[in-house]
Amino acid sequence: SDIGQKLDKSLRILVVEDNALNRKVILRMLEKLGFQPDYVVDGAKAVAKYQQNPNYDLILMDLHMPIMDGFVATRLILDLSAGLDKHTKVAAMTSSVSEEDRQRCFAADMMAHIPKPIKMNALADVLRSVALVKSALALSRAATDTTGAPRPEFKLGVDLLVST
Repeated sequence: SDIGQKLDKSLRILVVEDNALNRKVILRMLEKLGFQPDYVVDGAKAVAKYQQNPNYDLILMDLHMPIMDGFVATRLILDLSAGLDKHTKVAAMTSSVSEEDRQRCFAADMMAHIPKPIKMNALADVLRSVALVKSALALSRAATDTTGAPRPEFKLGVDLLVST
């Protein structure tokens, strides 16, 4: 079975990785799965890229980079994302697999901690999770009007579900 099957290929992905070899590997993996990711080489460039284009669904963030590390960049990007009512997700990519680092990633509101060397299955799992969140948000937005009130055509479906 092909790991890339049934993945939402419309996900917009930014890879943030300073190491050229690691960057090449992750970009090639994403391309094999059917994605066309963008990339930058440090956290400061990631923040600038996000300010230019805040429509990324997922940012794969190396943690240890010069200029601005992944934790600082993640905080700035997630603050921008919240201010724009975007729901961008950040997943850490790191060779550090200590429990302390994992906890630090989750405390920074990263959605996942992907150990290096990155495995195709782990990457596909993160992509599936992001796609599920994106679908749920799209459905939620479709079911409500601009004030947040339920749209009548969706309310009927909810009433049917509740009454059965």
